[in-house]
Amino acid sequence: MSRLPLARACRPQRFAEVLGQAAPIRALGSAARERNLASAYIFSGTRGIGKTTIARIFAKTLNCAEGPAEDCCDTCEACVEIREGKSLDVLEMDAATHTGIDDIRELREAAQYPPSKENHRVFILDEAHQLSASAWNGLLKILEEPPPWCVFLFCTTEPHKIPPTIESRALHFAFRSPTPAQLRAHLAEVAAGAEIEIEPAALDLLVKAADGSVRDGLSALDQARAVGGTPLSAEAVREALGLVPGEAVEGYLRAVTGGDAAAALAGVADLEDEGQDLRAFAAEVLESVRRLALLGQVGPEATPAEPWEKELAGHLDPRPLLWMGRILDETETRLRQGGPARTLLDLATLRLLQVMNLEPLESLVARLGAAGGGGGQNPAPGRRRSAGGRPEIG
Repeated sequence: MSRLPLARACRPQRFAEVLGQAAPIRALGSAARERNLASAYIFSGTRGIGKTTIARIFAKTLNCAEGPAEDCCDTCEACVEIREGKSLDVLEMDAATHTGIDDIRELREAAQYPPSKENHRVFILDEAHQLSASAWNGLLKILEEPPPWCVFLFCTTEPHKIPPTIESRALHFAFRSPTPAQLRAHLAEVAAGAEIEIEPAALDLLVKAADGSVRDGLSALDQARAVGGTPLSAEAVREALGLVPGEAVEGYLRAVTGGDAAAALAGVADLEDEGQDLRAFAAEVLESVRRLALLGQVGPEATPAEPWEKELAGHLDPRPLLWMGRILDETETRLRQGGPARTLLDLATLRLLQVMNLEPLESLVARLGAAGGGGGQNPAPGRRRSAGGRPEIG
């Protein structure tokens, strides 16, 4: 029998199991307990932080046989049917593939009938921002005069695309990504439960790869487990996820900040020969430059950093780093759009080297002032001074 992916096996089934999102969960639990419900809710946030999962839990809580309560039991018949996708009164629709008015018309007709078995008829629309304008218009009427048994849950990563006429008729909960510390603790707990031995450095890389997404972090752990050995090392995680070696970023930035063009360009060439993702490399260098700038301007308390970054920041002027960040941001954007990777990164490297060689403005002004000799400058060409000292046009 095939093993379930960790992202599915560890999916929360009750509010109490959800990582973070304390404020939305508290509000939804209170609404379920008091049966003080809106006709529609918007759940927004970045990918993989539990929007659709919480929508399913909310549907279970509204229909749980143990309710009204702030959380579902996840064991009664209604909860089990909803969890297994067998409930006729909880309908989930992927708006990315059902975008048209015909799909919404069917949904609207289903909403007119009372629930066949449960307390409420719940409609979960995932990726809701992809609905067409005509589909939204089709929903507007039923949201204006909703049947008392209906609840609509719109899950989206792009809430700005939801029409204002819809948003004004819904309660909007903006979900936050978990903190790196929360995500690290969660991944460590999941790894322990799955009997996966993992080194602390490898755990840090998984948190970084997750980029604030619980689902992405679990998927990364799954992938690393499939490729790496035991215990799971940082090198195994890098290999499994195709991450750029940390020493490559260090070597590149030391070469650039040291004015060694040959070494910096050779580092890019080596990465290309190894088949590394140059866009990912540019993104890693950009992130490291951000940390160097913060360390230089604020100090060690500004951001977690590698030992070599702290050492390098100690003797760098933070001002050129801001221009370096801009160059790398532009380059990473071009690489994401499919530009010629090696060419763009080589040219960016040469621009970075030029930035590091720029003379500070105050030094340039002082030097020019010294060269001009203070107030003894010669009159501009084509002018001469009169006896009274006023310049005259010649």
